[in-house]
Amino acid sequence: MRVTLVQAPVYDRQSPSLALAYLSSVLAENDYDVNIVDLNRDFFKSVDENEKFESFFKKFRVNYINQWYQIDIDYFVNVLFYEKFKKHSITEDEYGFINSIVDNFVGKILQKTPDVIGFSVYQSSALFSLLTAREIKKKKPETVIIFGGPDCLNSKEEFFLKQDYIDFVVFGEGEVTIVELLDSLEMGVCYPESDGVMWKNENKIYRGKNRELIKDLDRIPYPNFDLFNLADYNKVWQLPVLMTRGCTGNCYFCFENNYYRCFRKRNPAHVFYEIKRNLRKYNIYYYAFNDSLINGDLYQLEKFCDLVIKENLNIKWWAQVRPRRMPFDLLKKMRRAGCYHLFFGIESASQKVLNDMRKGTKVEIIKETLRLSKKAGFKITSFWMFGYPTETDKDFKMTCDFVKENKKNIDFVYATTLILRPGSIIYSDIDKFDIKLPEFTKKYPEEICSLFPDLNFYYLYYWTSQEGRNNADVRHKRYGFFKDHARKIGLSVDEGI
Repeated sequence: MRVTLVQAPVYDRQSPSLALAYLSSVLAENDYDVNIVDLNRDFFKSVDENEKFESFFKKFRVNYINQWYQIDIDYFVNVLFYEKFKKHSITEDEYGFINSIVDNFVGKILQKTPDVIGFSVYQSSALFSLLTAREIKKKKPETVIIFGGPDCLNSKEEFFLKQDYIDFVVFGEGEVTIVELLDSLEMGVCYPESDGVMWKNENKIYRGKNRELIKDLDRIPYPNFDLFNLADYNKVWQLPVLMTRGCTGNCYFCFENNYYRCFRKRNPAHVFYEIKRNLRKYNIYYYAFNDSLINGDLYQLEKFCDLVIKENLNIKWWAQVRPRRMPFDLLKKMRRAGCYHLFFGIESASQKVLNDMRKGTKVEIIKETLRLSKKAGFKITSFWMFGYPTETDKDFKMTCDFVKENKKNIDFVYATTLILRPGSIIYSDIDKFDIKLPEFTKKYPEEICSLFPDLNFYYLYYWTSQEGRNNADVRHKRYGFFKDHARKIGLSVDEGI
């Protein structure tokens, strides 16, 4: 059975997909003929080299993707269901250009003559994944199409399966599930009742049980990047790596614990030897840790640094960290081990808001950790979130004042507003958090609304507080003011993709 794994745009333009590298390694270990089609990198190469692509992407980015990949429902629905509308929010030329992109994608995938195609789907890549899968099914209806990835949870998986061109959805960790699913298909089982799989039969959707998490992450084979054209990434030239899965926190606004459900870690020696292997194999010296936080276990982190220093491994790496107390000696050791950039998920400088978010840290700890990290020699990026339900103008001012007072210990700021995420605690109990969801389903034909288990999923940017004082306009104004404020005091503002 020939399997093609696909990463559609829009995804990280700096690194190949770690998820597909892991899956391809697992499938090869189980004797499947596997290849990867990296449509995302093809897309960004075209953006970099073609003025028409660049112009399209600028508009696409505004209409479809904001700083946290939030989907604009009008753009999404108008493109995906273009032929069902009499009036459109996109032009005929733009729709034609999107179709030309998709036709090119389809040709590249079908060149591999796959029996099965697996799409790794993120919220930012859902539109092109759907468009590409639909056209493939038209041309090769016998091809099995599987969707998996972070966007295949929390009602979205049902939406995907309601499209007649998608056969299966894998939800949760995929390394074990994908092998079981393909084994079943090879044995001629059309409707495998596997954990972690959704399927349909006679227009009825079935959902397997949640698959048990992989307890020993070291049993997963090293990710394989041989199937990527790494030369396409030569402007950045870094590889992703993962030391842990999950998070030690449980913030109310975050949906990640619904995906990974608990914090698990690899043996630091296992991570070290993976990087050492990649350094020798690909001659790549830069690494991006894709962990939610690299400092969930300080002992593990220190042991990894000790190995890098002991063997004098010449690498550079960056990672996300949670603002917590970290010994200065450990920070210095991280620098010696090649870490040069830390990304802090801070969100707010109001202690009240931090407590309400359940961030599990204090403003004084954030301030001191930033100071020590900068003293150790790191570049610092800070993430901020505006419009939490309990955030007031006074709380917002505290954040602006904090950034100004601590600007010498911050290099970059990355701002966003609170977007409700299915799977997060705040989304599952909106009444507790005094939140009201908008109702926009009347804008669309019933045949379209029926495809969405919860069309409001795409409108979760526009939630309001019950009394209306916290709304999208207020949040967006704070977001814009903060970015202008950061620039005025000399900080760089990261706009995202």
